[in-house]
Amino acid sequence: DEDGRQSCEACPAPGVICGGGFLASKTWGLAAGTYTPPISKPGYYMVSHDKAEPCDVRKDSTNACLGGVPFGAEDDQCLSGHTGPLCGSCSPTWTRDQGGMAGGCTSCDEFAGSGWLILFLNVDLIVKAAWALLLGKRSLESLSDLTQIDAIVLRIGMQWMAIASVLAQFQLDEIEVYGWSQAKINAEITAKVSAGETVSEAEKSQQLLFKYPDWFYNIWKTLYTFAGSLPDINVGTNQETLECLAIRHFGGGGTDDQADRTKYLVPLLWWLFYPLLLLFWVFVFCLIIVKVIHPIFMRGVNIGRAKVKEWLVKNGAQPETIDASLTNEGIEKFCHEEKFMERLQDPVMLLELVGPEVVAQVLAEKAWTHGAEDKLKPLGLEEPKQALIDTFTDVLGGGPDSQLVDRLKEGKPKEETATEAAAASNEAAAQDNTKAKNKDEDAFGDPNKVIAKGMVKPEFLVKVAAPWVKLKQVVDQERAEAQPQGGNKDLLVSIPEAVEIQQYVIFGCFRSYKLQDIVVDCVPFFLIAIYSIWDTITKRYLINLQAKSYYMTDSETSLYRPFYVWLTDTRLEVFSGDHVLIGLLASFGLFVWSFLFLLILFLVLRKNKDQLMTAQLFHTFGFFYNGLEPDCYYWEILVKRMDVLIVYIVTYTQFVPDIKAKLIVYLVLSGCAWVLHSGARPFDDRLAGMLDRLEYNALRARFFTFALVQIMLLSDAPEIFNVIVAVLILSVNFQVCIAIVWSWLMEVFGDNSSDESEEAKEGTADQVTDNVPGLDDDNSSDPIMLCLKSLAKKVIKCGILQLVLLVPFIIMGPLSRMRRSIEGTVPLFRWKGWGWGVDILTHRPKDGRQKCLRQFSGWLLRSFYNLSDESQRAFAAEVTGSMTDHLLTNAGFNSMPSGLLDFQFAFPTVLARAQEKFPPPQKLTLPMLLAEANNYVLEVRAAGYAKEATGQASRTRSSSTIDAAFYEDREGVEHAISAEQMNAGLLFLHRLPPAELHDLVSGFLCTLEELWSKTDGGSKKLREMSAAEDEEFEADVREAQVPNPIRIPTTPPLMRPSGH
Repeated sequence: DEDGRQSCEACPAPGVICGGGFLASKTWGLAAGTYTPPISKPGYYMVSHDKAEPCDVRKDSTNACLGGVPFGAEDDQCLSGHTGPLCGSCSPTWTRDQGGMAGGCTSCDEFAGSGWLILFLNVDLIVKAAWALLLGKRSLESLSDLTQIDAIVLRIGMQWMAIASVLAQFQLDEIEVYGWSQAKINAEITAKVSAGETVSEAEKSQQLLFKYPDWFYNIWKTLYTFAGSLPDINVGTNQETLECLAIRHFGGGGTDDQADRTKYLVPLLWWLFYPLLLLFWVFVFCLIIVKVIHPIFMRGVNIGRAKVKEWLVKNGAQPETIDASLTNEGIEKFCHEEKFMERLQDPVMLLELVGPEVVAQVLAEKAWTHGAEDKLKPLGLEEPKQALIDTFTDVLGGGPDSQLVDRLKEGKPKEETATEAAAASNEAAAQDNTKAKNKDEDAFGDPNKVIAKGMVKPEFLVKVAAPWVKLKQVVDQERAEAQPQGGNKDLLVSIPEAVEIQQYVIFGCFRSYKLQDIVVDCVPFFLIAIYSIWDTITKRYLINLQAKSYYMTDSETSLYRPFYVWLTDTRLEVFSGDHVLIGLLASFGLFVWSFLFLLILFLVLRKNKDQLMTAQLFHTFGFFYNGLEPDCYYWEILVKRMDVLIVYIVTYTQFVPDIKAKLIVYLVLSGCAWVLHSGARPFDDRLAGMLDRLEYNALRARFFTFALVQIMLLSDAPEIFNVIVAVLILSVNFQVCIAIVWSWLMEVFGDNSSDESEEAKEGTADQVTDNVPGLDDDNSSDPIMLCLKSLAKKVIKCGILQLVLLVPFIIMGPLSRMRRSIEGTVPLFRWKGWGWGVDILTHRPKDGRQKCLRQFSGWLLRSFYNLSDESQRAFAAEVTGSMTDHLLTNAGFNSMPSGLLDFQFAFPTVLARAQEKFPPPQKLTLPMLLAEANNYVLEVRAAGYAKEATGQASRTRSSSTIDAAFYEDREGVEHAISAEQMNAGLLFLHRLPPAELHDLVSGFLCTLEELWSKTDGGSKKLREMSAAEDEEFEADVREAQVPNPIRIPTTPPLMRPSGH
């Protein structure tokens, strides 16, 4: 060395064969009789007279370095088409994608003509632009539908595959084991040789390698083909295509000894401008959708709208009511159907199309023209026809409350009017409804079922007109008497209305035809498009910087010195000579698109972190934080993307040069990511925390994978043990992939309806198209998909294609319906009144055994979606805690509101009722919510849950057990909600700005308290009941002679909430 000290080295060096003897003839340019020089083994490249370096380039599982030649010999050292040091460069007119373990060189003659190659590049851009639009559309839909999580699941899956795919960059079975294992192996080989056994050089080299199954690489690479972004849509890869175009048209071939940087500059410039080219195609798609497709579509919508309005006016509806109720969205939803105008006779579709008020006018006109006027005369009404319209509106669900429907359902004997009306309904239905299976079923029931069963014949309407109108008068009178004087009327006026969200009338994505609006509305798609290719372009920039260091004798100076070569072309040293410009451009692209893009996104979100839930910001940037807790808005950009970026830097650069060291860093990064997620739990709790569970399981599998690989390397385990561990690793990762794909398929292809009638199942083509994302009539009004539905049906009628497309629906449909059925058996929570706590209702299972397959499927669904009773109770407790935390930290209260528990269980119920009454595109305002709270409190008050609670409290004083509350049919449980509905209320609160959140909570709590305390027969009666119980309790204590008894009050204090 430099100090003159000497040391011993292995002879021969790894990868070198010292054959000994003399050359019999002229070989490798050496004369006959010359001492035979050391030569390289297969898979090694001679870097000096007596040293060799392993080669990484492989062509069809064959190493590009053939071996068998000494240092300085150029002939037959590399496979055909390969040249340069370590055979890491391509010959002229040959191309190779990526460095490291990527495939070998391919001749450009094998590619199509240049015109086709350019077409393929544009097709790749178009496909990825369409993918970005689809991803953006699904994301925008999930912003308005809190139950839709497929876009969020897709984000989790993209992150997971991006990280897991890096393991496919290394051929694990070619990694040498650690030094202590090598020393042990060499000692064993020496012992065998000493014993007279023959050990070949190939056997020696093979024993020093990691004994990992060679099939693992191909399976892993196939499993993670997606790798965070869509794969290239091309004959070869885009890099190979661009290099061949540069060779053909820009003279970028070079020679065997000298590289031409033009061959690499052309693809690099493409990747620098690739995001801008993608944005161009995204904008072109947006222009086509807005300027071409939508006008054509709206022409049909306007024609259909005019025909529908004409039909409605002809059948008694008022034009001004039609204009207010008949929206373009409704026409868009049904205009694609065959015999659209004939289906207007179907009251179910008509009710969904124009709403209850217009349908009530049509039904009232039908009843009026068939004699209802005579039936209503004895009632002495000033405007009998309008009274009939108002009654039908209430019955159809469009009135101020549902009390009329509830009374008709109950028909209690003590309420003669209700009994009369319900009896009239049942009698008329039994006579006129030919579809009814028996007379004993509740012919009235749910108003929608009435209409669905066809009970709209004139005779039925005439017969029920007078009893229903009379009952409505009674209900209205009782309601007026029960309404508190003054009450919360002033309160409703004082609460500001929610800001009206701008209507995106063009397919739910664009506001108008103006170019300025189109550009602004394209911003979400632009951001998602860049984000969707972030993995691809980041790896491309890093590959242009990817280097490898090794020592080699310089052919010019004959000095043995270190070389830092570029792995894409090992004839170039990084940031030296022709690579300087390549390295600078790659670094610029990495900084701008891979780092600065994320930094700007984060800074924008951070600047507006208090307004992220406002309509405009949520529409523009919601893709990046939808599904995350409000305090973790940065998680997707700052934590998860930085995690991927660091992993990519470790993989594709020389910051960590050794493969074994890279694997150690992967393990450390995996542990850090797992710990960070476990501590933060950044995702919200929809579907009982399924998003957090998916991410947690993925991170656990990631850590488990790298940890097992390290353990096997450290221990140099036997091959059979490594095979078992490899299968275990694949099983764990396959389980994560299945969970992610399962979740996405269940959201996209699952049947969300609970209708299992034969009509809902008939027609294979209909079944397929109805479940395609966006084509489901019940869950989407996306006109783009709806207008393609008829075409899709014709295409899907192809037998083979139909069979392929039908598979996910055959599997997911029944499972999704079973999931909905199980969701109908979870514990329910029913608010009993102001300060009276909550009833927990448990489902009582029906008698009878189920088939084994159904039992297993039910267990699987309960486990995957956390639908067991224990999990749901824990979920409810978690939501309660999260809501408390959110209210106390964001609503601006200076003290704990006294009715916080009442709010947590009453508000989600009110919200669900309000959203059902005012479905999209109507926007909920605070007065709407408070008005619905008014109705809800009156109904709960009338139901008497607090009386039952008081009686139960009295009974349980002498008993140590409390009878559990059960329910059998969820439809028969009034005013009860599930933990998932509670979480929906929490997600709604997350979207409110702090000022509106404070006003909503204060107003809601005041509404609950004032109505409960001022309602006639309200808390006064309860206090009297409690006083009587106090006397009873004290008498029991005196009789039992209990010293110092503990009295648990049953009547709560009525306190005005703090902060109001």
